[in-house]
Amino acid sequence: MEKKYNKIKKTTLILVSLLFLVIISSFVIADQEAILEEQKLRVDLISITPSPVQKGKEFNIGFKVENYGSKDLTNVKINIAEKFPFSLAKEETREREFITLKAGESKTINYGLFTNINAQTGTNKLSLEISIPSLSLSRIQVATFDIEVSDFGHIISIDQVITIPTRIPPGEESRLMFNIQNSGETAIRDIVVKLDFDNVPITPLFTTNERRISFLNTNDQIRLDFDIIADSDAKSKPYKIPIEITFYDLLGQKTIRNSTLGAVIYSPPQIQFDLEESKVFTLGKKGKIIISASNIGPSDVKFLSIELKETEDYDILSNKRVYLGNSDSDDFETAEFDIVANKKTNQEGVNLLIEATYKDAFNKEFKEEKTIPLDIFSSLKAKNYNLIPSSNFLNIIVYIIIIVFIYSVYKDWRKEKDLGKAVKNTIKKWFIAIITFLPRTLKKLFSSKIK
Repeated sequence: MEKKYNKIKKTTLILVSLLFLVIISSFVIADQEAILEEQKLRVDLISITPSPVQKGKEFNIGFKVENYGSKDLTNVKINIAEKFPFSLAKEETREREFITLKAGESKTINYGLFTNINAQTGTNKLSLEISIPSLSLSRIQVATFDIEVSDFGHIISIDQVITIPTRIPPGEESRLMFNIQNSGETAIRDIVVKLDFDNVPITPLFTTNERRISFLNTNDQIRLDFDIIADSDAKSKPYKIPIEITFYDLLGQKTIRNSTLGAVIYSPPQIQFDLEESKVFTLGKKGKIIISASNIGPSDVKFLSIELKETEDYDILSNKRVYLGNSDSDDFETAEFDIVANKKTNQEGVNLLIEATYKDAFNKEFKEEKTIPLDIFSSLKAKNYNLIPSSNFLNIIVYIIIIVFIYSVYKDWRKEKDLGKAVKNTIKKWFIAIITFLPRTLKKLFSSKIK
C-alpha cells in the first residue's frame, strides 16, 4: 500500500513540475509593430529564423519600415540596441540608413544576432533606436519588440520523398512515401503530419490525409506511406503538395512547420490520326484530302506538325508539311493536302503515309509514322455511289425522246381530240418504226462485218 502511495505521489510531482515548466516557458508568437506617430513611421517585425530563438545560437530577424505619411522622410537612421541577451553576430553593423523614404514607401532591414547562453527562457526584449535628423523632432525614438527564447531547437526534416511509380499516371493507384526525422536537440511528441490535397488533383486512398506519430527521440526518423490516386483528367506537370507538421516538445510547447512536397503526374501523349475528308475517288484525278489529329489523352501536346510522305501510290501537289501548333486534351486539329492517286497502282485503295512530330508537357520530343487507308474506286462504282457526277449525254438523249414522244401524242390529239386514242396511235407508230428500222440497221451492220 505504501509503495502504491509513493508511486502516485511521484507521478503527481512529475506532472506538477511539467505543468510549472509549461506555464513559465509557453509563449504566443504574434505579429508585432511599433508606430511613431510624430514621424509617421511604422516598424513591423516580419520574420525570426529560427523561431523561437535558441540560447547560445545565432538567428536572423527582419523588420519592415514604412513611411505612412504624406511627406518624404530623409536620412532615416535605425540602430539596433545591443542589450543582454542579444548582440550583433560577427561582421554585422548596428546602423541602417535610408537616404530617402518616400511617402507610402516601405523597405526591409535584416540583422544577424546572437543569443547569450545565459538568456532567460521565455520573453526577452529587443529594441531599435530610430532617429530622423531632417525633422525638427530629431531625438531618438525607441521601438521595442518581444523575442521568445527557448532552451532547445526543434528541427523536423523531410527527406527521401519518392512516388511509386516515379511519375504518377492519371486515374491509377500510386504511393507517396517520405521520411520524417527529428533533427533537433530534444525529443518531440504528439506529431501530426497532414498533407493538403485541396488544390492538387490527387486523392488519398483507403485512409485520410493525416498520420500521427506519438514520439520521436533526437535523430529518430520514421517512414510515412500514403496510398493515392491522381484524377483521371489530371494534366501532366509537376505539382506542389503542401504539408503541415504539428508537434509538442516535452515542456508542452506547440510548434507548427509548413513545407511542400513535389510530385509529378504524367501521361504520354495520345494522338489519333484519321482521314477526315477526301475528294480523291478515282485514279489519276487531283483532289483534296483532310487528315485529322485528335488529342484523346489527358496530356497537352505542343508543337504538333504533320508531314505527308510521298510514295509510289500517289503524288503530292501541295506542301508536304503542315504545322498545327499546340493541342490541348480533347482538342481536334486538321491538315489539308492535294494529291493525285497514280494510275499505275492496281489496288482498290492506297495507304497514306504520314509522319507526326510533337512534344509533351516536359518538352520530350515524339516522332511517329502512321498509315491511313484511302479508298479508290473505278469510275463506274464512283458514279454508282454518287461520288463523281455521271455523264450528261445519256440523260440528254432520254430527254429528247420524251419530248418527241409528247409532241407526237399532241399532234394525234389535235386530229382525234381523244387523248387516250392519241397515245395509243403514237405508241403504235413508234413500235412499227422501231420494228422497221431495227432489222435494216442490223442487216447493214451484219453485212459490213462479213465484207
